[in-house]
Amino acid sequence: MLKHYVEFLYPGIVVGEYSSEPTETRDPKYITAPEGAVAFRFYDVEEVTIDGETLTGKNKDYSGWFYVVGRAMTLEDVRREMPSKKVLIGNMESNGMDRVVSFPNGITYELHPEDIVLELPSERSCAHGV
Repeated sequence: MLKHYVEFLYPGIVVGEYSSEPTETRDPKYITAPEGAVAFRFYDVEEVTIDGETLTGKNKDYSGWFYVVGRAMTLEDVRREMPSKKVLIGNMESNGMDRVVSFPNGITYELHPEDIVLELPSERSCAHGV
């Protein structure tokens, strides 16, 4: 049986932290991120029960990240609005990054083509404390 999961991303001091839970749908409009989560994505797992034992396959079919906090910014946006962020600008230029998501606390993550920054009311964006 194919099971769907949603994985939540929480910003960490050095690396992000994650939690996952089963979900009935892969439709982002039905997902509410827990307090502190900045993004979520979906994946699937195949489970098979044989002789009373459930065997679980590897995680597969990952979606892009859906960011519930932050703002998508291009390299040009970063140069114009954050000119003092020389390291970020240099990293974007040298690594060919077209877009980043910038959080209110100044952290930025690379945005891949399959990632989406959801348009949410500003009070929800601030509610996560990021």
